[in-house]
Amino acid sequence: MQDLNHGREHERIDFNRMVLLTGEQEYGGYIHDVSANGISVGFVSPEDQNNHTFKMGDSITVAIENIGAVTGNVKRILGNGLAVALDVSGEDEEKFIAQIKDAKNRSAANA
Repeated sequence: MQDLNHGREHERIDFNRMVLLTGEQEYGGYIHDVSANGISVGFVSPEDQNNHTFKMGDSITVAIENIGAVTGNVKRILGNGLAVALDVSGEDEEKFIAQIKDAKNRSAANA
């Protein structure tokens, strides 16, 4: 199994789910992986990947299919997407990760 944590404080969860990325404009995307304090997302279309308007530090909302929306800030702009630092902590952070793990487990059970 691949180590996605790379020495990070929070466990990274490989999670494939569609998202809607909202800043000044909206873009379709998908999750690469997620942790309690961050999420890595890619753009669905090459056009969005090449022409999105996100900049480092921009506020962003990531609406996750069948989970809900989380907010954060663009931490890195990647070749195929964005790394987003999430604005969740404490009990909200625990609930968010529990929802992600539950959704992942349900997807695996239905596969």
